[in-house]
Amino acid sequence: MQLVEKVIVCKLIEELDSAGFVPVKFWDGEEYQTIEWKADSTVTNKVQREKACIDAITSVDEGTLHFAPKSDLKGWGRLGVLLILGNGEDVISDYHCGNAEFSAAVDRVYKFIETN
Repeated sequence: MQLVEKVIVCKLIEELDSAGFVPVKFWDGEEYQTIEWKADSTVTNKVQREKACIDAITSVDEGTLHFAPKSDLKGWGRLGVLLILGNGEDVISDYHCGNAEFSAAVDRVYKFIETN
């Protein structure tokens, strides 16, 4: 994973967290990996959550990080971001959602990429 990709993925997790979404699963092309984290908002837990995501993502070249609303952790599957390593600043290849807040958070990450 390139440094720029790590920065973007961490920014994605941060923006979605502030919008009320947390990463819960990662599809690696063969199976879902559960993203383990504790249900509080301390800095330590946010760092552990980011590390768990990075570990899952770097296990393959491409996969989908699935998010769920903090209010409905079982409601994952409708909110996902396709990540392709090796694409540098284009690590976010696509995303699917039916949620305006989720979409707005991903759009903020795209703006972050454009301005940095």
